Amino acid sequence: MQVYNIWDKTYTVEEISSLLSRTGFEDIEFFSDVTGRAYEEETEILTVIAQKK
Repeated sequence: MQVYNIWDKTYTVEEISSLLSRTGFEDIEFFSDVTGRAYEEETEILTVIAQKK
């Protein structure tokens, strides 16, 4: 597993979904924190889980 922290750009959920899909990821899930709290649009933290095809 590799962890990437990108702090210099803000992405929308749609942008992240598109980027991940185009680069071979599927089953993309979004959460409002690292504990798996359901995604809320107004969250300050965004956690993404995706599976490489």
